[in-house]
Amino acid sequence: MSAASPELASFPPEIQTLGEYLLAGGALADLADVDRETREALYAIAHHLLLQGQHPKAALLLAHLCLLDGECPRYQWAMALTLREMGRHQEALAHFAQFCLLSPEQPDGLVETARCLLSLGHHDLAVETLEAALTLCTQAHHANSRRRAQALLGLVARPPAHLQGANK
Repeated sequence: MSAASPELASFPPEIQTLGEYLLAGGALADLADVDRETREALYAIAHHLLLQGQHPKAALLLAHLCLLDGECPRYQWAMALTLREMGRHQEALAHFAQFCLLSPEQPDGLVETARCLLSLGHHDLAVETLEAALTLCTQAHHANSRRRAQALLGLVARPPAHLQGANK
């Protein structure tokens, strides 16, 4: 067996092997019963890759995790943010939508959805999405989400001078 790649070196050997297998293009269909502990270890590897700026590798692992456990909001959230960081806004929207379905009380999903919509030029839909997010900001712990939604609404209403022609 070859030496583990640096991003996997701190994980147990069985997780290193699985990580290398998936990163090399291995298919989850070939694996049976990946337990929660292993999924969490793969998530930790993906998080580590994101911190290193290795978004494509992280996206590969997160895609596998979303397939293994599509009802885990955290996996959907991480995948959506990763895709958005990679400029893959349309794909990110699908994962933000799944996150919103799994966590309907969380306004952050709608705020991030609106960011993707703005990047894709869907300003009217982004405004509606931000307004919907604000209706969910009813708790004190939603203050940051409320501020972000209001700031984005302000940008859409008054885009910077260099973008004013682009919003028509």
